[in-house]
Amino acid sequence: MMERIGETPPRFEARITGAIFLLTILTGIFGLGFVSGSLVVDGAAAATATNILMHKSLSQSTSSKWRARSL
Repeated sequence: MMERIGETPPRFEARITGAIFLLTILTGIFGLGFVSGSLVVDGAAAATATNILMHKSLSQSTSSKWRARSL
C-alpha cells in the first residue's frame, strides 16, 4: 500500500503521545511534591500568603497547570 508523503506513522504518533503523557506525570509529581511543600505552611495562613507572594512565578506556573488540566 502506498503512503502519502508527509503522513506520520501511527507508531511515531503513539511515542510522542506517550512522551507527553510521561512529561505530564513528572511535572505533576514535581508540582505536588516540591512546589506545594515549599509554598504551603500548615497552620499559618499568613506565612503561606507570604510564600505565594515571594514566589509568584512558581505559584502561577502550578495553578496554570491545574487550570489546563480542568479543561
